[in-house]
Amino acid sequence: MSNEKLDLNISGNLEELISRFSEFYSDFIDFNEVISSLNHPQELGYTYELVNNSTVILDPLINGLSGFNRDYADDYKDFLKYAYGVRLRRVAYKILPTNLVGTDILVDLTRGWPSTTFSYQNFMETYTLLENLYDKKVNHKIGCEDLLNIYFSGLDERLLYFLDEFNLVKDDDVPEPTKEFFKAMKYVKYQDNILKNIFFDFEKIIGAFLTNTFGKCDNFLHIEKNVIQTLIFSSTVTDGRNEIIAEDIIKAYNAYFKLLQTDVTQYSIRKDVFESTNYNSLKSRFVQFSLRIGILYG
Repeated sequence: MSNEKLDLNISGNLEELISRFSEFYSDFIDFNEVISSLNHPQELGYTYELVNNSTVILDPLINGLSGFNRDYADDYKDFLKYAYGVRLRRVAYKILPTNLVGTDILVDLTRGWPSTTFSYQNFMETYTLLENLYDKKVNHKIGCEDLLNIYFSGLDERLLYFLDEFNLVKDDDVPEPTKEFFKAMKYVKYQDNILKNIFFDFEKIIGAFLTNTFGKCDNFLHIEKNVIQTLIFSSTVTDGRNEIIAEDIIKAYNAYFKLLQTDVTQYSIRKDVFESTNYNSLKSRFVQFSLRIGILYG
């Protein structure tokens, strides 16, 4: 079966899609609980405001202000002063290939590309999702204080290190991000093609149901795919492996759907992490300047 592929016609009957997916992959993974909710994706945490192309946030603020057109509170740019202090993002930027064109290719070569399987761009969609989830929960324009809560609450670290138990750990139990974590992450691979195909085929099915319920949502589906991939790779690394097994995929989706159903505004700024960076340092100021003019820098 390792050489077989499931031919999914996503424009066909949705119930038939589920039936064919379940039958084809039943020996490898059990998604029955999630699949049973797809007819009512709201039960999994999806909403029109979150996923529809007309409302979704495409790029996190911490990627810089180039081409920026979001409706923020007046003080949102003040957050960039503190961007260097987002420690998970800072370590990821130093280790992962960016997979961007131009001169960044030279940097990527020193980081193992094209032999790598995970990139900074994959990882950063975690922040895109967190901004979207936060934005849809508040009844005001997001400003600097909100962004500090999003990026310094430690929710990003909880997700990558604890996955579906992200809400069960204390702040003191969250480890400080290391280079070794991301060095391992960028070389993770699937145990076999079947598991890889399961992930991509399941995303196709979710996409078909979300589109049927909420309308066009390909922008959100792109974000979702990268977030799920980040969680799958994180599960593998935190378990001390470099090969993805079925359990990693299940754990990633469990974490993801738990996050969608979580009020992320309950996670506020961790003062100990925020205050551990010198924001007047030359490095911090250079990052702030770069992001203000639209240059990605960490």
